[in-house]
Amino acid sequence: MSQYRQKRVMFFLLLAALVLLLAAFFLWNRPSRLDCILYQEGYTITGCSELSLSVTIPKKLLPDGFPQEAEAFEASDNLDLLLWSDGSSSLYLNTLCYANGRTPDLLWASFHFQYEPSSCGSLLLPYLPDGQGGSTRSLGLSSTEAEVDHSPWPDAVHIAGQGPDEIFSVYLDAAAFQAASESFTFQVDDLWEVSYQPT
Repeated sequence: MSQYRQKRVMFFLLLAALVLLLAAFFLWNRPSRLDCILYQEGYTITGCSELSLSVTIPKKLLPDGFPQEAEAFEASDNLDLLLWSDGSSSLYLNTLCYANGRTPDLLWASFHFQYEPSSCGSLLLPYLPDGQGGSTRSLGLSSTEAEVDHSPWPDAVHIAGQGPDEIFSVYLDAAAFQAASESFTFQVDDLWEVSYQPT
């Protein structure tokens, strides 16, 4: 192969590598579809409806002996538990541990939403978006009562905090949680079903 052809081949290879690097850079830094929806970049928010969600923690999915023998149950230990999903929005239990390190009567549970939005549809959010990337956060509980194996247990759950992003946390009565042999269920209010479509 002549030197001229070698230089042309090298030039085209370098040009192709540059194009691939630029494409990778722009794809990597492109906002996620969720961000595009929330900022209404290529999407329009068509409606928002306030909803409640019943959250059930099945005891059979937890490690044996928890929480008596384990102080923390965390997503970093590959125990990120899917509790609810409608296909585009999913709720996971991140962390379940004794509050303040080792308070025997109180557990702290952290949850997060994860999204796989389609080109149009709806998402369940723990805040009300304003369409410009901001939001109003007012997550609550209509009742502090929980269901322990389908039986009511008063004053068993309280909102602990909300955010950042799609995260929220609650305090659970440890005795109520330990009394459950099958499941612990509570209701979260002030969630928002946000409908959207491409513009």
